[in-house]
Formats: sequence, C-alpha cells, structure tokens
Amino acid sequence: MPALVYPPLNHETDSETIFFIGNAENFCVINGNDVELLYDGNFCPVFELKIGENIFDVEIDGVRSEIFVERFEEIDNGKDHDFRKYSGKKISKTIRKICIDPGHGGIAWGTCSPKGFSEKALNLSLSLELKKQLEELDFGVVLTRDRDIDLSLEDRVRISKENNCDLFLSIHHNAIADHLNPIEHYGISAHYYYDHSKELALNLSSKLAEALVMKNNSAIRQNLYVTRENLHSKAILLECGYLIHPEESEQIIKSEFQTKLAVYLSKLLKNS
Repeated sequence: MPALVYPPLNHETDSETIFFIGNAENFCVINGNDVELLYDGNFCPVFELKIGENIFDVEIDGVRSEIFVERFEEIDNGKDHDFRKYSGKKISKTIRKICIDPGHGGIAWGTCSPKGFSEKALNLSLSLELKKQLEELDFGVVLTRDRDIDLSLEDRVRISKENNCDLFLSIHHNAIADHLNPIEHYGISAHYYYDHSKELALNLSSKLAEALVMKNNSAIRQNLYVTRENLHSKAILLECGYLIHPEESEQIIKSEFQTKLAVYLSKLLKNS
C-alpha cells in the first residue's frame, strides 16, 4: 500500500534539511509541491527546515496527513573518538568459523525501504542464505539470531566469543542522516575498528561491489560497538546497499540478489 515511511509523524532533528521516503501509485504532494516519483513510485524529496516547528502537509494518492518536524540548534560537544589499540588475543589468519550477525531485530526495525520493507527482515533473510552458502563450503557458522527477536549488542559479541569464531560478520543495509540526500547515496561498504580487519574489509567491499555491479564505498574505520568490543577475532559490519535508495532498494530486496550476494561473499571468505 502506498505510504510515507520516513520521517515519522513527529520527528526531532538538528539538521538543516529533512528527506521524505515513501511510495505512491499516482502522485505525492508535499506542502503544495508535486513530488517526483523516481522509480516504481518511490520518492525521496529533500526540504529545508527552519529552527523550531516545521509542519508538512503530505498527500499521497488522495490521502492527507500532517508531519511535524522540530529542528533544534546543533550542539557541538567538540569530542572526536580516539581509536584505541587492539588489546585482545592473537588473531587467527585462517577463517574456519564465522559468526553471522543479522543486524537489528524485534523492536529495532533499522531502516525501511520506500515501500516499507524493514531492514531487520532483510538482514535476517540475507544472513540465513549466507549461512547456507558458507556451510556448503565447509565453514562452521553461528548465527546471533535466526528469527525476529531483540538482541543486545553485548549478546551479539558474547555469542561470537563463546563459540570461538574467527570472524564476526554483522549484516546490515544502509540509511543516512537527515542532512543528506538519499538519491546521492548508494552502494556497499565494510566497516571495521581494528587494523587486523582492514584488509579483509577492503577486499569484501571492492570485490562484492565489482561482482554485483554496485558502487564501492570501500572500507571505513568506524567506532561501532560490535567491531570495537570484539577482542577475539576479526570483526566487520557489512552494509549491503542502501535500503532507502529509490532504485537500489528494489534490487537488494529480491531473493535472487540476496542469493547472488551470499554466493560471492562465501567464495570471497573461502579465498581469504
């Protein structure tokens, strides 16, 4: 059913702009402006925000609603993260056992596609297919979750450690901050924290992007709990495309695409 999936009815941000993500069969009008339907009815216009309350009159295929966005002054705390040195055990160069972590789950939906497909569901379906492909190549595989449940970041790391995995691989699909333009962001990236995961992150991002004909956003060093607190193995969070992108989202939710990604990823890990 055509609908607006972002932003919610009441939203707070310090951004100067806000984007609207959704889908329409025939038309979408926001504050009297016709919105361009970019791909199969998906849309993602960007609007400027003034300080204080902003009201948006949204009409999708004749159904109207009001969206309230409160913009507050940005607070700069002046603190940048200092990346710490690795202090865990010696990392195995050979990957035999992999912990696959389907990101989000339960009440944590993650992001959504313009048609409302949730990231938590896509992360899980891709992870299950990846487990199947890895096991066919004789990897040992552990899942942090195999169904739609809440799972803390601490538990995700603990499961990998208790099972003595050589690689922790968290599966996600990307979104962006309010101040960015959804149409300009697409592709694959691999996020790591410690240097011993960098080479693998670079390889996964570049090779997957090439095989799947997607943009390579490369390896990104980032302060993420699941990669930072994994002190027993290599750890990578893989963003497998932008779920909010009007066109890329339609590609990455297809089962045949997920199978293709899982096959290529498994082979890359086998040859790592």
